[in-house]
Amino acid sequence: ADATVLAGLFSPDKVPAAQRLNPQQVISDLTARGKTGFFIPTADEIVAFLSERLAPGDMVCIMSSRGFGGIHAKLVAAQRERERPA
Repeated sequence: ADATVLAGLFSPDKVPAAQRLNPQQVISDLTARGKTGFFIPTADEIVAFLSERLAPGDMVCIMSSRGFGGIHAKLVAAQRERERPA
C-alpha cells in the first residue's frame, strides 16, 4: 500500500484495554518505519480526506467487519461529485 488509514475502533469497551488495538500506535509504528499512515477517527472524516487526495486510477481497499457508517457509498458519491463537470 502507498498509504494506510486507520479509523477509531467500534465499541472499544467490548475488548479489555490491554488486548485492544491502538490505531494511533499502529500508525506511529508505520511512520517510524518510513511508511505513510494516517489515523482518522470517523468514516466521514476518511471520506473527506480521501476525496481531496484520490486521483484517477487510484485504488482504495476498505476493510471493516461492518458497514462502517456507509463509507463505501459515501466515498463513491464523493468521487462522483468531484468528477461532475462544473
